[in-house]
Amino acid sequence: MSIPQVAVKRPVLVMVIFLMMTLFGLYSLTDLPIDLMPDIEIPYISIITIYEGAGSEEVEEKVTKVLESALSSVENLKNLHSQSMENLSTVSCEFEYGVDLAESVNSIRDKINMVRSYLPDNVDDPRIFKLDMSMMPIIFMAITSEEEDIRFQKEVIEDFVQNPIERIPGVGSVGLFNAMEKQIIIAADKQKLASLGLSISDISSVVAAENLSVPGGNMQIGSFDYTLRVPGEYEDIDEVAESIIANTPMGIIRIKDVARVFWGADDTR
Repeated sequence: MSIPQVAVKRPVLVMVIFLMMTLFGLYSLTDLPIDLMPDIEIPYISIITIYEGAGSEEVEEKVTKVLESALSSVENLKNLHSQSMENLSTVSCEFEYGVDLAESVNSIRDKINMVRSYLPDNVDDPRIFKLDMSMMPIIFMAITSEEEDIRFQKEVIEDFVQNPIERIPGVGSVGLFNAMEKQIIIAADKQKLASLGLSISDISSVVAAENLSVPGGNMQIGSFDYTLRVPGEYEDIDEVAESIIANTPMGIIRIKDVARVFWGADDTR
C-alpha cells in the first residue's frame, strides 16, 4: 500500500506517529543549545601595513603589490583582496571553509619574511589579523559629561570605568575608543619668528633639549653603587612657555614671545 492509503486506512497510526514526532521535537528544543556568538572560524586573514607619510599610489606600488605577489602562492588561497590608501595598506586573504587557519597564518608569515627586505625601510612590520567572532564586542558603552569634554578624561575613564569592568569575571578585555591624549600645543607666529631671524626648528630644538631626563653616571658610597639621573623634563605648561629660544641684543627671546602655548589633544589622524 502507498503512504496515502495507509494514512486513510489507519488514521490512529498516523496520529501516533505525528504525536511522537511532536513530543520528540519539544524534548529536543529544551536541550538545544543557543549561542548568541557561536564559535565560527571565518576563513579570512588580513595583513595590515602602516607606511607613514606615503600617498595611496606609493603605498600600492611599494607595499601592496609586493605583498600580493608573495601571498598569491599561499596554499588553499581562494581569493586575494587589497586596498591601498594614504599611510595604510590592507591585504585580505580568503580561504575555503575548513582550512586550518593557524597553519595558513604561519605560511603567510613565512611569505612576508621572504619579501620584507623589498619593502621600504621606514615601513612598519606587517601585522597579521585573523578574523575571530569570539573577539567581537558584545556590548558598546558611551560615556558623556555635561561639565566638560569627556574625551580629555582618559585617565579618569581608565581608572573608574575600564579597569573595574576588566576585573569582572568572564570579561576578556575592554577597549577604549575616541579618547584623546592630552598634550601641549605650541602654535608659533611665523611673522614674529621671521622678524627675529628664528624658525620653527629653533623652537623644536629647544623643546627637545629642555625636555630630557638624562643619566648622570654612578656614585659609589662604600659597598653601594648608586645610579644617578638628571631630571629635566617639563613639569607644567608654564615651564614650556618660559623656555629660552635665543639671547639677542634686544633681550632674551622665550617661546611665549613668539608662540601660543596651551593644552590640546593629539591629532586623531
